[in-house]
Amino acid sequence: DGDGRIGMGKGKAREVPVAVQKAMEAARRNMIKVPLKNGTIHHNLRGEHGAAKVLMAPAKPGDGIIAGGPMRAMFEVLGVTDIVAKSLGSTNPYNMVRATLDALKRTTTAAEVARWPLERVFEHFEKELEKLEQWQAEQRRWCARHGLLLAAYEGGQHAVGIGEAVRDAALERLFTQANRDERMGLMYRRLFDRWEDADGDLFCHFASVSAPSRWGHWGLLEHHDDDPASRPKYRATVDRMRRWRSA
Repeated sequence: DGDGRIGMGKGKAREVPVAVQKAMEAARRNMIKVPLKNGTIHHNLRGEHGAAKVLMAPAKPGDGIIAGGPMRAMFEVLGVTDIVAKSLGSTNPYNMVRATLDALKRTTTAAEVARWPLERVFEHFEKELEKLEQWQAEQRRWCARHGLLLAAYEGGQHAVGIGEAVRDAALERLFTQANRDERMGLMYRRLFDRWEDADGDLFCHFASVSAPSRWGHWGLLEHHDDDPASRPKYRATVDRMRRWRSA
């Protein structure tokens, strides 16, 4: 509808106009609302359907729609005026449309995320780890093909608001709670396990000491005199470092 709502439908009939009408009716029944911000999306998005994969990123006013084929047509009817998007894998129009919808359904605003319980935050982290596992496997194959080592630069997690969301105090409090939660230590152990599974080489961890702020949660410790027992990220990282050193 040009104002953040979009739907997709399929229709079959002997006559083309009838098939189009059926598809339109199906699309109207399956409309979704996509929150937009000044004509673009709120954050980076990735969607998949079958062999099609799409990537999207917000763009500045005036950049226009940097995308082609079915994706461009979808952004125009959605009301997006500025976006950068790329299609990977299959170029089948049907799969690309479904992959684009899959990505758009993942859109969340800072206010929505700030209301998440910690359980949902860690569910999201777990899904991101699953994606990371796939990317690491792809990178490992590429490195093996070219005779290179697989190295991680500034490894570790970082949860932070982007753009205007950096000023969201509720979001900052949620991320601070997550970093101090024991489940964050478990996330770190799983991160290191996946690195081992990918047969990774050097893992260069970003290990600063830094108090949480709206600019991020960088530190394994928040202060130099922190009790390590209260910092799950620190304990998980040091334990794995000692294990790798003795291996």
